Amino acid sequence: NILRNNIQRGHADWETTLDQLAARLGSNHIYSLDTVEDYRPEHSQIKKTYTSHQSVKKKFLLHSYRPTWLLAKPICINNTINSLQKSHNIERIEDGWWDKNPVRRDYFIAKNKNNELLWIFTDLSNCGQHFIHGYFA
Repeated sequence: NILRNNIQRGHADWETTLDQLAARLGSNHIYSLDTVEDYRPEHSQIKKTYTSHQSVKKKFLLHSYRPTWLLAKPICINNTINSLQKSHNIERIEDGWWDKNPVRRDYFIAKNKNNELLWIFTDLSNCGQHFIHGYFA
């Protein structure tokens, strides 16, 4: 927000601000996220350094009900799944069979006792185990 406000008030433009941050922190410490065409959440984003010129396949719009905070490794929650308030909207993902990283999952949003919104999946390939895959801000 501070950066955006400074830009709107006529201060440094976005590129200049990024250049200044890269000069102070090092360009390898400035990252951006981009999307790639893959339905599997853990494969649908790419982290790019400020100076990288990684080519990305055509843009892919993420589902609007997906969190931006994905866990590096999903957390198994079989013991506590019944204590969550679960939505009835399910997104099924069956993808990746061609690259030997197949997924068969049903995703849904749930709320825990602290009113945190969680992104949960049921692993359809692994006896229906439940995992937290991300958090909504």
